Amino acid sequence: MKSYTSEVSPDRKGIITSGLKAVSGNRQNVLKPIDFVATLLEGKVKYQKLPSGNSDYIEFYDKNGEMVATYSNNGWTMYTTNAEASRQTEMCMIYNEAWGNAKRGIPLADKEAVNAENPQNSFDAKA
Repeated sequence: MKSYTSEVSPDRKGIITSGLKAVSGNRQNVLKPIDFVATLLEGKVKYQKLPSGNSDYIEFYDKNGEMVATYSNNGWTMYTTNAEASRQTEMCMIYNEAWGNAKRGIPLADKEAVNAENPQNSFDAKA
């Protein structure tokens, strides 16, 4: 599922790395979006700095405007994008359908996978 979902996942590592570089170079102390299109892979970062200059809270967004991660003094939180959630749901539906069909003894639809002329190659639901 991880591999199937990763096909639509944003480059979180790139977004976070670029975002942290942008935040560390900016000296503003308000929750304000920074828009460095090239630097943030067409995404953006919003942050708030403490008076000491340390980052108190940072939000990282992908190029679609979806939040992909946050950082606060409590640590990191990663967020699933709509595309990733859709892909995970699709994978679960495929898996559940295949499992249900196998449980009921329904052979695969692919004619090459199940040879009707040679029944010992077919799936035995009772086994």
